[in-house]
Amino acid sequence: MSVRPRPPSEPGVDQLAPAVGSALGDGGGVRADQIKVSFAASDRVLSDDDEIFAMAKAVINASSPQLQGCYNQRLKQVEGLKGAWEVSFTVAKDGTSKNVRVTGVNGSDRDLEGCMTRAVLSWKFQKIIKDQPVKKTYRFGAGSW
Repeated sequence: MSVRPRPPSEPGVDQLAPAVGSALGDGGGVRADQIKVSFAASDRVLSDDDEIFAMAKAVINASSPQLQGCYNQRLKQVEGLKGAWEVSFTVAKDGTSKNVRVTGVNGSDRDLEGCMTRAVLSWKFQKIIKDQPVKKTYRFGAGSW
């Protein structure tokens, strides 16, 4: 599926994913990668590219605060941690995430990348007719991005 152009009113959309939402806080003792978000309520298998895009975008948008939570947790241990991380994965036909890769763009942090990987692996999507690759860059750090 190719990424269709978005109108200028729609904020920074990479392949299927919107910009990072609001911060998640500390989760009251719950690790960010333990929070589950699921939109896989329908048994209907999506085949239309626009429907797949909309469904994946909704799940990613609702789930992205988990990644912010991973960053917030890590920031407590590594003062001044900031940068960009590319998250790529495949939405499988059965609605699971697979082939998750989190890569630091301008540096790396294994603990942050591990937390983000576990979070993305927990995301559940509606079933789709074919595997769909996704790539999104997340930027973390006060005022620098």
